[in-house]
Amino acid sequence: MKTTDAAIRFLSDYDRYFVLGHIEPDGDCAGSQLAIVSALQRAGKKAAALQTGPFDRPETLALDAMFERDVPQETNLSAAVIVCDCSTKDRIAPEYHGLLSFPTLIIDHHASGEVFGDIRNVDSTAASTTLLVAELLEAHGSALTEQEAELLFFGLVTDTGYFRHCEKHSQRVFSAAAKLVAAGASPKEAYQRMYGNREFLHRKYLGLLLSRAESFFGGRLVYTFQTLEDEEIAAVGGRSTDELYGLFQTVKNVEVILFVREESADMCSVGLRSKREIDVGAIARQNNGGGHKLASGFYFTGKKEEVKTILLETFAPLFQG
Repeated sequence: MKTTDAAIRFLSDYDRYFVLGHIEPDGDCAGSQLAIVSALQRAGKKAAALQTGPFDRPETLALDAMFERDVPQETNLSAAVIVCDCSTKDRIAPEYHGLLSFPTLIIDHHASGEVFGDIRNVDSTAASTTLLVAELLEAHGSALTEQEAELLFFGLVTDTGYFRHCEKHSQRVFSAAAKLVAAGASPKEAYQRMYGNREFLHRKYLGLLLSRAESFFGGRLVYTFQTLEDEEIAAVGGRSTDELYGLFQTVKNVEVILFVREESADMCSVGLRSKREIDVGAIARQNNGGGHKLASGFYFTGKKEEVKTILLETFAPLFQG
């Protein structure tokens, strides 16, 4: 039996489904969770999308209220778990780890991470997890509602940077997008959700990060950072950095962008983006992180100056010659 066939059957085999995603959900994760829960409920199943958040990305704030926090305490039903857009168990909120004792289906498009789950519908060539969910629901015979199409389209454009990351031969992405639009998704509304309705402080926050930027290796790498003291303006303005990466990727000769954010006095999160060839996913994996070739991240125990030095030393050989 093919993995997809097993995944199709999985959607019918149980009475209760707990649908999980990674912490700090982006549009792809949240859209995947909510769309598949909606489809399961329409099929007569009990299903809950569980998330602890935080929903600190401006584009996902409105989705917060659609998730449940607590695990429903019903034990008289046959139960199963679906994990969306999560390549490793430690990216799932700890309070939900006990649910992984139930039969578990993984739907994911990350190439790296821990292998877990009973059935794995994992395709690293897919542009987003929402793309895989859309294909799975279509194969399952579930005609999408307008809201489901909107959620899946939102996730698709989130992970493709509103299609700007699509390479040649991306017909799979655009075929899926066309079907979602036909089912009621609005490209205009999705764009506004991603990039519109920003607070004035968000623009000031973006300007602050831009003002700190440094260029290395002849302009091929750009670095900037956020401090603990910035958290107030960052929280009000929204912590999304997608626009920051997008701006730097338009700079002549830039190939890699590094963004370091102080999470505590001795902990930083590190975001890495590559424009074309350099595999930042491999560098994230070397630091117990994960992601894609062109977009990845990890957590670092130490000061931002320390991780900056380590990263510059790591990238130096890649820019020689």
